[in-house]
Amino acid sequence: MSDVSDFTVVDGLGNYDREANPQGLSVWELLPKEVSWSFWGRLYKIESAEKLIPQLLIGGTGIAVVVSPFNAEKNKALVVKPDGEVMWDVSALAGTMIKGGVFSDVYYVSGLLCFFVNINDQDFRFSFDAVSGEIGVLTPSY
Repeated sequence: MSDVSDFTVVDGLGNYDREANPQGLSVWELLPKEVSWSFWGRLYKIESAEKLIPQLLIGGTGIAVVVSPFNAEKNKALVVKPDGEVMWDVSALAGTMIKGGVFSDVYYVSGLLCFFVNINDQDFRFSFDAVSGEIGVLTPSY
């Protein structure tokens, strides 16, 4: 048992039908506020009142997370090890490339972990290698 297990995303909405969204909740309201997981029998979690967007890494080797995707002051992107320690502060590594942009999402595209960022009202993405910390090319995302 050397990887993340029991990966759980908590949004506080219970059984709410997110797809039909009968109450017309905003994207922000639909986002989770916590992600938790187990590693070697110990529980870990990341919480944010400003919401977050988590992505379990392939193979359960860690978690990529965008914290506060709609708050430019608190916004950050991280890759966290299974033991809860920050492996990569993607925000800091990509800082000069994104020039004050706001991280808005993280998910896999064609098998590559990609972080999405809004820069001056334009959406971009870049791949990120969670093992080496290598940042891919900033690409417009439509």
